[in-house]
Amino acid sequence: MKRFFVFILISVLLWAMWFFLCPYSLVLLEGFDFFAALPDFTFLNLDIPGAPLKYISAFLLQFYAHPALAAVIHTLLPMLSVFCIWLIFKNVWIALLPLPLLLWYQTGDLSLVPYLTGVAVSALAAVVYHIFASFVRVSFPQPKILNSKWLGISMVSVSVLMSLFVIWNGYVRNGYEKIARLDYLVENRMWNEVIDSVSPQEAGYDDYRRKCVLLALSETGRLADDAFLYGLSGSSDFVFGNTENVMSRNFNMNFYSTSGLVNPTVYYAFQQATQFVLGMNFDSARCLADTYLKVGDYALAKKYLDILSHSSCHGKWVRDRLDKLESIRDAVPEYRVDEKHIWGNFVYDMSLMHERCPEDRRFADFLLCALLADRNKDLFYKYFQDVAAEHYQSSIPRLYQEILLLIAQEEPEAASRYEISEEVRDQYKNFVYLVSSGREKVARKRYSGTYWAYLYFQNHKHP
Repeated sequence: MKRFFVFILISVLLWAMWFFLCPYSLVLLEGFDFFAALPDFTFLNLDIPGAPLKYISAFLLQFYAHPALAAVIHTLLPMLSVFCIWLIFKNVWIALLPLPLLLWYQTGDLSLVPYLTGVAVSALAAVVYHIFASFVRVSFPQPKILNSKWLGISMVSVSVLMSLFVIWNGYVRNGYEKIARLDYLVENRMWNEVIDSVSPQEAGYDDYRRKCVLLALSETGRLADDAFLYGLSGSSDFVFGNTENVMSRNFNMNFYSTSGLVNPTVYYAFQQATQFVLGMNFDSARCLADTYLKVGDYALAKKYLDILSHSSCHGKWVRDRLDKLESIRDAVPEYRVDEKHIWGNFVYDMSLMHERCPEDRRFADFLLCALLADRNKDLFYKYFQDVAAEHYQSSIPRLYQEILLLIAQEEPEAASRYEISEEVRDQYKNFVYLVSSGREKVARKRYSGTYWAYLYFQNHKHP
């Protein structure tokens, strides 16, 4: 009874750690795996090394979309290994010794194969032991000290504390959970929550956080006010040029999907999917289904909805889209004929997208902010004059007022043609005064989000 209580208590502690500290790390695993109850999927798995364990892993990871259930599975698997070891040694603290190693072995893996390997090995050992023990009396002589109550309590406590530390260190301390949460928020278009989750300081030193918050600023109409507050330092800050890791590919897929660019979305969805053993994952499949629904491609949208309908956890998700699918049955897909020339140089891409979608302010802001970040004042002013009448008649965003104030020093008509507030003029005078009087630290702190601070402190690096 005491042993049962110990196992239950440890399981509850592990579940609480997973559920309260690492829920988004668990949800991430669902999106990066794939399972379908289709014969061809099963036969494909049989040709993959380690097929049984990977097949079971893919099946279980479907349920990781629900953090509470994911935490249960992520707790039960290592505890099954512990229980199998206990069946051999009949000693709780000896059985718990491998627990921190099992958790560490699992850390960073995008499948459950390490856990399942531990279960398979320990279960096989337990079965072999009991079969052998049925013919030959087997016992493991143990020193009396191992029967000490206090030693047992101490060792169990150490094992549990080490296990909790492994979880905290592997997912929380290194920021992995925060990154996983950002990925979830971006995928679900929770833009205000993205902005609330990333401080200007974090965006300044972390490339992934910076890209997420810049996209969120764009979607909330704040990019042209706060881009430099959140660390924008070049046109390459908006999307990843190097997509060697799963998070960068996932972000690019979500960026272009949000922006409505079909070809780049499909490209990154397939690039992400084909990097996994099964050649597809749920994040990519959902993205492709929604993308084809948006452009009215009935055949391809139906294909991916049919595929997802054969998983265990997408019934409602698919049903919610069936009306939309039926509405595009006879539609002509709305692909941009020349979109294949998109996505190389970000400034060039956004200039093309602005020409094609002049009514969409997001492309104008992406273009103008990218030019500001690249310190291309002349090209900025050229494009700004083209888009000002369309988007900025009632109010000019703060960053654009700041650069127009600088442009006006060379081209005075800019000051009379566009309205620059007295507040911005006064702030610029104060910034110049602080810098000229040697109070650069005060200027940097007070005007950290302004374009003047960006220009000055990028050109005058101080230790």
